[in-house]
Amino acid sequence: MNNIIQYKNIIIFIFFCFILRVLIAYINTHLFMFPGVGDDARGNHLMAYYWVFNDDRTLESLNRIWNQDYFNLYEVIIYHIYFFTFTSWFWSSFLSTLMWLFSSIIFLFIFDALKTKRSNIVLFYLFYGLLPSFIIYSSS
Repeated sequence: MNNIIQYKNIIIFIFFCFILRVLIAYINTHLFMFPGVGDDARGNHLMAYYWVFNDDRTLESLNRIWNQDYFNLYEVIIYHIYFFTFTSWFWSSFLSTLMWLFSSIIFLFIFDALKTKRSNIVLFYLFYGLLPSFIIYSSS
């Protein structure tokens, strides 16, 4: 990034949207579930949780997870993270918000490399950061 100062307000906005997603993740996992989120978010967490506590944690077990008919990359990633850290639905949701933050920063680098007009960047982040469906699904 040539001049990070020119994107200061956009970066502040990205972090505001990140904090908003963390709050939504907390509400979704501790207080009540938002409509339409429960099956995906809770299901992915429960599947990874099941693998961590019901597998023998060998290379054969890992190969079986990678080679099964039903394959969900997110569940496998969460399984690996749970395997080395701890299991928590909030932890899984927080990792989703981190991925959103990472993708937002990558988009900013891409916009900078393509020399995109600032007004277009702001418009993109307004939609990408504040659309209710993006907020709910990227924080679950």
